[in-house]
Amino acid sequence: LPGLRGPAPARQVFLLRLAGVLPTELVSLWLGAAGTARRAYFAGGLLGSFPRVLAATVLGAALWDLGGGRFWASCVFGWSLTGAALAVWGREWARN
Repeated sequence: LPGLRGPAPARQVFLLRLAGVLPTELVSLWLGAAGTARRAYFAGGLLGSFPRVLAATVLGAALWDLGGGRFWASCVFGWSLTGAALAVWGREWARN
């Protein structure tokens, strides 16, 4: 994964989970193979996954009303999370 060398700190785990661009299994395997500390893996993963789970729950309930306000609000929220996480990730990667 670009910008990561060795164990990932909780902030990078948080951004990886929040972005939601890569499959979670791939991210989990990489973090484990890189030797990421359990505390960083758990805290960053939990905090980064929560907003996505919330958006998916709202979207799941809104699937019966495709095109409705709640459906689009959930989609925009998820896209915003991805954009924000990738923007922060890009700034950090550019500094290194």
